Amino acid sequence: MTIALLFLVGALSTSQAPAAAPPGSEAHEAALAAAVAKRPTAFVPYRDLARIYAKTGRRDDAERILRQALAVHRDSGAVFAALVSLHSEPRDPHKQLAVAEEWTKAEPTKLEPLIVAARAHSELASAATDPVDRADHMERAKRASEEAGAIMTATKGAAPQGTIVQGAQMRSSTARAAFPNAIRVGGAVRLPRKIKDVKPEMPPAAIEARVQGVVIMEIVIDESGAVADAKILRSIPLLDAAALEAVKQWQFEPTELEGRRVPVIITVTVQFTTAPGSR
Repeated sequence: MTIALLFLVGALSTSQAPAAAPPGSEAHEAALAAAVAKRPTAFVPYRDLARIYAKTGRRDDAERILRQALAVHRDSGAVFAALVSLHSEPRDPHKQLAVAEEWTKAEPTKLEPLIVAARAHSELASAATDPVDRADHMERAKRASEEAGAIMTATKGAAPQGTIVQGAQMRSSTARAAFPNAIRVGGAVRLPRKIKDVKPEMPPAAIEARVQGVVIMEIVIDESGAVADAKILRSIPLLDAAALEAVKQWQFEPTELEGRRVPVIITVTVQFTTAPGSR
């Protein structure tokens, strides 16, 4: 009897609990608006409210709420990503650049790392589709990436030498020329063992923009086992400088061929992740 009564009371209390508002409904929209007012520094309510506005054709309202988020929220990268997702071609680097340029007028300090990264990506995309002016696009991309590197390392002092994008070299055009006889690893030439490993520091701008991934580079290891030169094969502009800063501190066992030490060329990867506890 007692158990039956308790079950009945539980069932009644459950049936009387207010149901959650269906996603996208007016009640859901009102709840999100209330959450924005109650917790103005939390980003998720802004993002979800912007999505509702966008789905119901209110693009101006969606951009307005994200501009409001940018003014109070520290993660400008998340806000920027949400804004780009409102447009029909979020993966188009030229569209991202246009969006970044427009928003940088309102928040130049917060979005500065994002605008230069977007500019570099746009120039690289143009280089891939415009063979006539490819060199000009690559040079502009290199300058934009150097600017991004300077911003990333501003808190550490001067930017590291050789902030680079795809095709650029670590130090100077003479570095690789100094090792014309460098041998690519393979066959009789074994991969040298790394004896000093330096993990990359995740740049603050990349953390804010939630940028992660793998930078791939080709490096020259000299006769002493030091990294003498590097060339980016797969670029992530916000991460290139940090990858380079780590790799140039690596040390390997010298490679010997027929009794003498020789410089070698290998391909390496540098992993960046924004996962908690990772570097």
